[in-house]
Amino acid sequence: MPRFPEERIEKSKFSDLHTNELSCVTLSMIRFGVCSLKQLYANRLKDAFGRQKSISIELYEELAHSDTVCAEEYQEMVLSRFKFGQVYKRTHRNRFAAFDNAVLSVARKQFGDTVKATLRIHDVAASDGRTSVDLYDELSKLYHDRLWFLATDILPWVYTVAKPGQHLKLVTDDSGHIIELIYPPFVFDLGRRESPFYWINHIIVKRLLKQASALAALFVQRSCEVRVTKIELIHNKCRELIERKSNFRFERYNVFEPINHRFDMVRAMNILNRCYFSQVELRRILQAVFSSLRIGGLFATGSNEAEGSEVEGGIYLRTANGFELLFRSCSGSTVDDLITGFN
Repeated sequence: MPRFPEERIEKSKFSDLHTNELSCVTLSMIRFGVCSLKQLYANRLKDAFGRQKSISIELYEELAHSDTVCAEEYQEMVLSRFKFGQVYKRTHRNRFAAFDNAVLSVARKQFGDTVKATLRIHDVAASDGRTSVDLYDELSKLYHDRLWFLATDILPWVYTVAKPGQHLKLVTDDSGHIIELIYPPFVFDLGRRESPFYWINHIIVKRLLKQASALAALFVQRSCEVRVTKIELIHNKCRELIERKSNFRFERYNVFEPINHRFDMVRAMNILNRCYFSQVELRRILQAVFSSLRIGGLFATGSNEAEGSEVEGGIYLRTANGFELLFRSCSGSTVDDLITGFN
């Protein structure tokens, strides 16, 4: 069976897991993770069977402070492996460029080039905000200081929690929900189902979870027994806008909730997907969008896959009773029937 000579495990490191029962098993039954930038740069992203390893989300923050030429691309790589419930963070710059051009064209027709009032934009499910920067930059060319832009995501930051001197580190959201376990050389993404083939991983996770739950409880209690580090899952250019521009904000927001703002335009990309949500849940999202838009406002939504692929989407006018299609991209939004049938 294939082995992993470059990632040998020191038995002493796993003494607290009682792993002596695993000593007769080859390392091919184990899947390690990517815990360091060195491993990431070396492209050690798959195991001996070609299956993808989990990447520690900590590396996103390390890359934010790295002078590596390709740091932005590596951040995309880290996000592409990150999952929390129904939340995916996959993204890249200029992902919606052609569709955004259509959005700008429709916005100019609907709002004009010389609006006197502030134009208020909400970019929903913005991941780390790099595509929000794309849209903001283009809108700024038209509306300058008459623009107010809000980017939101359900998970714009996470926290690492650890006890000094312990190997285990967990990643959690604001509420203490455990997202990831980091126990070098392992990274366990709890949002993904581990293959039964890696049964040793299942044993290790099971034994770590009790310790992790105790750490999460201490985090919720704001205990001084644990060391907590906040990881901002926000792109550097987005961070710069937050610092420099008073008309650009990034906030945490759940798409099912009402929002205490009224907007002229809402953009929601790669979120209204029947693979992620039930029909009832999609209607709840549409209700939140409808309630946040003024009459005569625009709703732009669509989805695409790989970089450079076309967006299947639409741009809709918010009327007194629902949404009216103004522009269709490719075959249109995959939930067009729900949007146009909304009332």
